[in-house]
Amino acid sequence: MTRRDNAFSLVESIISIVIVGGLLVAALTALGASRIGQFSISTQARATMLADGLMNEILQHAYEESSAGSLGLDAGEDTGDRSHFDDVDDYDGWASSPPQQADGTIIPESSHYSRSVTVNWVDPNNPLQLSISDSSVKLITVSVSHNGKTLATMSALRTRARQSMETGR
Repeated sequence: MTRRDNAFSLVESIISIVIVGGLLVAALTALGASRIGQFSISTQARATMLADGLMNEILQHAYEESSAGSLGLDAGEDTGDRSHFDDVDDYDGWASSPPQQADGTIIPESSHYSRSVTVNWVDPNNPLQLSISDSSVKLITVSVSHNGKTLATMSALRTRARQSMETGR
């Protein structure tokens, strides 16, 4: 007659360890995927916020200065920061990395982001069609990148008609 102990055998212990190890690997993989997803969502949200903030700043400015001409900074305008920008086309070609406030101070916790702006004249009847001369409609595009990858692009139209309504001209 053989006597059987109520303890686990070596084979049963090894099988238990393998099962628990497999469950632990699966749980850690799921946790890692969750953290990556959370980082991706927060990075995307930050990029959208940076694009929205700059677009709002740009849209507060006039369509053009009294001396219309080409897009971009006019003679004598300071290029050190955006505090002297006075119309939307002053932003054409502007870029910063890391993102800055209008006065040139760096936006906290944004060191891996960059922002850029383009301003183009577009056909009033087809805003997707660029125009080579002033058409009374400007397409403003703000792009935000994180570590070189574009995460947010925001576009808006600014018209001369809106400026006329605001100034009573």
